[in-house]
Amino acid sequence: MRDAPRNSDDVITDLRAQVADLRTELKQVKELTAYHLERRQKAEREAQEYKDTSERSRAENARLKRQLADAQKGNRVVSIDGTVKHDGSND
Repeated sequence: MRDAPRNSDDVITDLRAQVADLRTELKQVKELTAYHLERRQKAEREAQEYKDTSERSRAENARLKRQLADAQKGNRVVSIDGTVKHDGSND
């Protein structure tokens, strides 16, 4: 804690120093808040991208499983790229 001021000039000087300290602290808090907001937004974007990629992967996996099941019913060979060969031959 600061020493008790002796006159009005000391009070004014003390108050100016406190205001300067508070301005510095406010600036630092704003910078830190902006930094964390940026990090949060980036994390939310990355999470959404991951979710979208995951959903596309699940959809592709389901499509391939259906294609495989259909091929097995018809005694066909299906490659990953979707090429279908009938009767199990590789022609």
